[in-house]
Amino acid sequence: MIVRSFLKWFDNSPVAERIDAVQHMARAYLDGHLGSDTKEEAEAALTLVLDDPAPIVRRALAWEFASCDAAPRHIIVGLAHDRSEVGGLVLARSPLLRDPDLIDCARVGDTLTQTAIAVRPGVSLAVSNALAAVAERDPLMALLRNPGAEISSNSFAVMFERHGQDPVFREALRPRDDLPAPVRQALLAAMSEDLLKFVGKTGWIGRGRAERVIIENKDVATITLASRAEDLGALVDHLRNTAQLTPVLLLRSLLCGETALFGASLVSLAGADPRRVAAAMDARGQGPLAAFYHKAGLPAGLLPAFAAALAAIRELDLPDIGDEPELRRPIIQRALVACLEQEEAEMQTMLALLRRFDAEAARRDARMLANEMMTRRNPATLESHPAVDLLALASALEIDLMDTRMSPECALECPLETAFASEESSFFEQFESNSVDRHAPLPTAFDDAEPLPSAFDEIVAEAPEVSEADIQDAIAEIYAGVSETAEADLTALRVNKTGVRPLDESFFASWEIRSKAA
Repeated sequence: MIVRSFLKWFDNSPVAERIDAVQHMARAYLDGHLGSDTKEEAEAALTLVLDDPAPIVRRALAWEFASCDAAPRHIIVGLAHDRSEVGGLVLARSPLLRDPDLIDCARVGDTLTQTAIAVRPGVSLAVSNALAAVAERDPLMALLRNPGAEISSNSFAVMFERHGQDPVFREALRPRDDLPAPVRQALLAAMSEDLLKFVGKTGWIGRGRAERVIIENKDVATITLASRAEDLGALVDHLRNTAQLTPVLLLRSLLCGETALFGASLVSLAGADPRRVAAAMDARGQGPLAAFYHKAGLPAGLLPAFAAALAAIRELDLPDIGDEPELRRPIIQRALVACLEQEEAEMQTMLALLRRFDAEAARRDARMLANEMMTRRNPATLESHPAVDLLALASALEIDLMDTRMSPECALECPLETAFASEESSFFEQFESNSVDRHAPLPTAFDDAEPLPSAFDEIVAEAPEVSEADIQDAIAEIYAGVSETAEADLTALRVNKTGVRPLDESFFASWEIRSKAA
């Protein structure tokens, strides 16, 4: 009798009364209060509601059945494929929908439909993969904020490839502590582009200087990321594919005492066995290292600096690398001495770079020493290393202030696989013929630039009189926020190179373990 009364009422009632009838009939079905009517008859009556011409009536049925696992599954599926204001209720809540149902709806649905799927209490890898491939920005931002969503490394990469140019999306992506290293580094690169536009527009510092500061801070953040990355091989491949794997990046990582990035880069560039590379990096002589170094296409003139840095890491009693690798003066000084032993005309660029790194490290050490002196009574002293040739070092640090010539230091920042394609050409000839001028003047018009991320709001709010040091500190703080990741559980490192066996990261991250293995 209940079902018959419902059908009679439903056929001839206005919208408001049909809504009331649907609600009562759905609750009677769920509670089992059907009287003499069977469950099948009640399901048939409720199925007819899917054809009601008023979306608000169908929405009333979706509201009653959305969270119930006792609802008829065929009705839930029918509601899920309804228009988004109806189907969104069951897509966001119903436990009866399976992954194929959700994926199908995500592929053909609008933004509201995709958002409803993204905010479900649990989103599987298969569903998040489908959303990453087809969803618009807002549904993906909802997915990123959903703690119950499982997101694969590939999905992160696809999302960034599709929406990484959007600063708002990047801001939503940044807090994720499960981002794969290549995607997190891509965030750094995108922020660098925004910073270049921003600093150029403000005119606080010169454009050339701004470019150098931003690129160096990006390199520092990349080295920090590499020191923590579980997927270091994938990060190296990403740097290669995006032309960011430069000699200055690899050298700076060694000058920070971080060997993992350099070792993994040799493995990838030379296509060599990781264990043989690890043994070569630990060898006393330069011969084994030089073989892999040249096979990787690195500039021959820079080998002494790389070898000296590795030797310093191996021989000097240096403190452990902290949370953020920083330039270490003892390693820089060893590299300076090694470069002085070479032909001076060929090493001018390297010497200029090392002097600048030494000055940067000295300023940081001075700040740390001053802070330490202010917090303790005992006098503090700078550490000295007798192994350094002090006379040669003094000569290395001399700067001719009357010499106004500029060395092509930007060559060190040229991508490896474009700057060093020809082994027979000299380092500077290869740079001039194969590289792209990364220090070209920035555009003067910024009216069409993309909106800047909210990370820059604090800088914009500062007074117009901003010093270069303030700019550098602000930039470093921005990059630090991107490079922060959860402590990695150092598991097997896989280098994406054909024929290369899986490598345990300890071969590059720990000299002691690598020495024993060699």
